[in-house]
Amino acid sequence: MPNPNSNAAPSDLEIAHGLVASRQLQDPPDAVLQRAMAVWRPRGAAVPVGPLVQAAAGLLQRIRAVLSQDSGWAPAPAFGLRSSGDQTRQMLFSAQGHDIDLRISPAPDAEPGCWRISGQLLGPSANGRALLYLAGWSAESTWDELCEFRFNAVPSGRCTLLLLTDDWHVELGPIDLPDAP
Repeated sequence: MPNPNSNAAPSDLEIAHGLVASRQLQDPPDAVLQRAMAVWRPRGAAVPVGPLVQAAAGLLQRIRAVLSQDSGWAPAPAFGLRSSGDQTRQMLFSAQGHDIDLRISPAPDAEPGCWRISGQLLGPSANGRALLYLAGWSAESTWDELCEFRFNAVPSGRCTLLLLTDDWHVELGPIDLPDAP
């Protein structure tokens, strides 16, 4: 690039380098690229599909999420210090390129002993839904465009959360919800 403070005319080589540098675009983050590719799906073609392709289309990838952080295991504050009083438990899970942020808090509008579970799938993903299972109780939530989901008035007990898309299933849990928040 020519020096803007210089009165001398730039050389042809400096002009050529400046033009090449101005035409280069910055690459978007990988997560943005992967989300854009996940949104785009080719239209059905008139190409005949063989039995092997049909069988492979029915296969799903089942992924077991790994707990990477749990605020419920945070140590008690030192003697003489007050706690923040926040009863929200945050759990972070990882599963093959996806991170799942899960929040568990007392459900304010439900009967005592019930919980609100909300979460967000971080990373490249398509449309999907979340299923929550407890003994004798289940609920389903379709996630929004930000891959967020929510369950209100969840009873206490041991639960399992499944995140489902057309291509994969991620299993989280078991997660214990105590009797009294």
